[in-house]
Amino acid sequence: MRGSLVGLGAAVVVAAAAVVVPLTVMEPSVAGSPVAADVPPVTTPSPAEPPAEPACAGELVGSGSSLARNAVADVAAALERACPDSVVDYAPVGSGGGLQQFTSGATGFAVVDRPLAESEMPAVRARCEAQAYPFVAHPVMVRYHVAGVGDLNLDAPTLTKIFGGAITTWNDPAIVEQNPDTALSARPIVVVGRGDESATTAAFQQYLATAGGWTSGAGTTFTGKATQTAQGDSGMLAMIENTEGAIGYLTAAEGTRSQVLRIGGVAPEPDAVATTITSALPGGGLALDPADVYGADPATGAYPLVIVSYAVTCDDDAAARDFLLASLTVRDGGSGYVFPADEWADRLVAALQ
Repeated sequence: MRGSLVGLGAAVVVAAAAVVVPLTVMEPSVAGSPVAADVPPVTTPSPAEPPAEPACAGELVGSGSSLARNAVADVAAALERACPDSVVDYAPVGSGGGLQQFTSGATGFAVVDRPLAESEMPAVRARCEAQAYPFVAHPVMVRYHVAGVGDLNLDAPTLTKIFGGAITTWNDPAIVEQNPDTALSARPIVVVGRGDESATTAAFQQYLATAGGWTSGAGTTFTGKATQTAQGDSGMLAMIENTEGAIGYLTAAEGTRSQVLRIGGVAPEPDAVATTITSALPGGGLALDPADVYGADPATGAYPLVIVSYAVTCDDDAAARDFLLASLTVRDGGSGYVFPADEWADRLVAALQ
């Protein structure tokens, strides 16, 4: 029996083999997989009008990104409300592990925190006619802890110099120039880098390489000049919160003794993230180029420091289509990720038809 994708209210358990997944998950080391991403707490998002009627095709099993784990839970909850017999089982085994399980036929969809590599396509095509749909975006926030400084704006080249060790004090002329009304002292900058491999580190360094001239490496291991290191988003937040003069990067986290940086004058708000994705969409399709995402111009209202998670599904999988349609009914609930809206949503619906 078909239902409506509105009227969100019930909870859903996202698990693998009936194992309850904790709110903070460390991805295992899987070849080709970004690892060790913390996730924000699950919230109750608000509903939107459904873009199309679901098929209510039943159970769907998926695996992949731990960063997207709570986003998957929100979508699964929306789908379950529309189709009570539709259950989504999801295991946060890491992007690489999720893709391996999908190509082996063990799951109906995978979530990966990057576009598929050309080397991965033969295995995907051998499984089925498949697509990778960008279905959720995660802003990476730069947080800082400087007494008396409640608002700070920096551009990508300045961030590159800070995290690369070329700028070492908070009253450096490059910082002062972008914040002329802010009192900045000669306090040393404490750069906090991730000490573990992380998709967040990869996105941060790729952004700096695209927009700021970063040349020391753009992989999952931090290659800048860190004064301190931290494990996971929770460790990063704790280090920043407890260290005067600190600056670091993480996905969504609420802090009481640190502030969120504006990049090029833009804060990591949902509308700014959606503007980034929309500006990066190619003509008539959904194949996002990371260089276009990271190169989005803040002057247009875009927040370009964003991780995009893709759902890889078979074209003829009705349950996976239901899942992606349900993602379009979920609006920002404060969980730190952004679902498709406006042109991004229109493109997704067109691709699913």
